[in-house]
Amino acid sequence: MRIDSDVRGVTAFFGLDPLVFQAVVRAEGDILGAVRRRYPHASVETREEALKVIARCGVRAMWDWIRVGGDDRLGAIVGHWAKWWTFPGGAVRWRNAVLRELAAAK
Repeated sequence: MRIDSDVRGVTAFFGLDPLVFQAVVRAEGDILGAVRRRYPHASVETREEALKVIARCGVRAMWDWIRVGGDDRLGAIVGHWAKWWTFPGGAVRWRNAVLRELAAAK
């Protein structure tokens, strides 16, 4: 599938998979119209704005999926995130610190 340049730009910014995102855009057809129907009170005037709304919804859906998966899924994403975010050798310490903060917040 060909990835539209605006889709590539939005997915690069949000860190989303361009192939999945392009499939969503194609499935919707009129992406601007779809966003306007879903959020009738929002001021979304351009395709780029609509793509950003859809991207934000995708990020929200991923975090909701993680959250409903319980502690195992949350621990897995925090551990994976630690590998991307921290300096070499710091992932375990960072992961454990984040998980302690989450446990304390319950």
